[in-house]
Order: sequence, then C-alpha cells, then structure tokens
Amino acid sequence: MTQRRRPARPRFRLGSRRAAALAAAAAAALALALQTDRGIDRLGASKRLRAVEAMSQQVARSGRASAPMIASHIRLLQEARRLDPSEVGVLVALGGQYMLLGQPERAIAVYREAQALEPRPETYLNLGQALLASGRRNEALEAYEKAVRLAPRLAARVPEDQRPVPRR
Repeated sequence: MTQRRRPARPRFRLGSRRAAALAAAAAAALALALQTDRGIDRLGASKRLRAVEAMSQQVARSGRASAPMIASHIRLLQEARRLDPSEVGVLVALGGQYMLLGQPERAIAVYREAQALEPRPETYLNLGQALLASGRRNEALEAYEKAVRLAPRLAARVPEDQRPVPRR
C-alpha cells in the first residue's frame, strides 16, 4: 500500500488571532504616521497664521499697509489654508486681508466658507462689515444680528446705524 503524503506545512503559520493582532498593529502604525504628517501640516499652518497676525498688528499700529505686503500675507494664508483646510482662523485672517485690499466680495466668500466650517460670532461680525462695504446693507444687518445674538459683547463693534433693534 502506498502511503498518502501529507501536504507540507508552512514553516511560519500564524494563528488567526496573531494575524489580526499584527494587522491591527500595522494599521495603528500607519494611522500614527498619517497623524504625524497631519500634525506637521497643522503646525506649519499655525506658524504662517501667527506670522501674518503679528505683521498685521504692526501694520495697524503704523497705519501703513501696502498692497505688496498684503499680497504676501494672502500668499502665506493661502499656503496655511492648503496645509490645514479646517482651520477657521486662517479663513478669517484671509478675509481680513481681502478687506484691507478693498475686495469685500472675496472677503464675503471666505467668511462664508469659515462660517460653514464653524459658525463664530466674530466671523458674522466680519461678514457684516464685508457685506456693508459691498453695498449689501440688508444682508449686513442680518449678519450683525446673528453676531450680537451669539455674543452680545460684540454690539459695540457694530456700526451705530447698523445695530439691530432689540426685540420685545
């Protein structure tokens, strides 16, 4: 009688639990690597935002804002936006730079994008200013009302002729 040969066993056989554990460890390592890359991008975006904010404060104190300087701020903020598209502060700062350049329509678009990410009372206030600058008084009033409803402390920053009438 011929003996039946058993198939050769692989030398390294993983049990299903061990294979699952190794797969989970590999997935965790990949997630950590991706998270590290994301963290580096967010840090880069934050540095650019802080630099623009610091330069803008200096410009505000001196009262001299040149178009080339503002254009360089916009480039920095657009790079920050590419690195961290979910950072609302970058969009708000970008809207402010467009306002300094006298481009309220671009500021409106950016402020609305910021509001879609995270509604903030200060962004409604800025949106109201951009809408008013573009001649859209009724929309500006709505934005101001939302800002003041969310943060009554902002009422003093709303232009007097645009302040919402208190409802009774």
